[in-house]
Amino acid sequence: MIRATIALPLLFAGLPAQAATAPLSAAETGRVQCVATLAIVASEQERGTSEWDDLPPLATRGGRFAEIVTAELRKGGRSEAEAKASIVAAIEAQQREAAAGADPGAAVHDAAPVCIAMLDKAVPPPKPPTPLQCAAAVGLAYDEVKGREGMSKTAKDLDLFASVLDNRARDELRAAGKTEAESDVAIGLERERLLAQYKAAPEGSRQTEIDFPACFAMAQPPQKAGH
Repeated sequence: MIRATIALPLLFAGLPAQAATAPLSAAETGRVQCVATLAIVASEQERGTSEWDDLPPLATRGGRFAEIVTAELRKGGRSEAEAKASIVAAIEAQQREAAAGADPGAAVHDAAPVCIAMLDKAVPPPKPPTPLQCAAAVGLAYDEVKGREGMSKTAKDLDLFASVLDNRARDELRAAGKTEAESDVAIGLERERLLAQYKAAPEGSRQTEIDFPACFAMAQPPQKAGH
């Protein structure tokens, strides 16, 4: 179920839903409506609502798409506040429509595929991570959580995932003709690259390009036929 009010992305926080100085064109309206749809879905996904599990994670790419659409509206002559207010108004309108319907999430869910297709063109989805990237990324995540929480349940889970992914990465490197020492170097260099990328990101939005859900799925044992 969709909430009547969701936490809007930081991009729109604190802005009034005032009308823009001129009506949006049909193309602008479609893109603004999709920003709203993606924002609502991303908010519900972050809450862990299971009805959105069939859609890809949208928070990061959806935020970038919102920035792109906001920039396009500004090029059309609107101020930044007016552009963002148009998006806030669209989000609130979809929330009201959802709250008034018998199935609050249906309309947004039905609109999502078209908006995701639009998103994919503007902000292409990241390439699937390799075992090497996943081994390095999850290993770094384990180190961070362990340093903060000690051997908590989360740290233990990450340790297990990191171990499996390390083995997968070494199997792949071995198949490519790498020695154990060369594999150590490759994994170490990838960890350094990801750590440098993380540290270079602005405070409050630090992340890497790694798709962690895909890495965790990679660490799962293969499904047997018939299951």
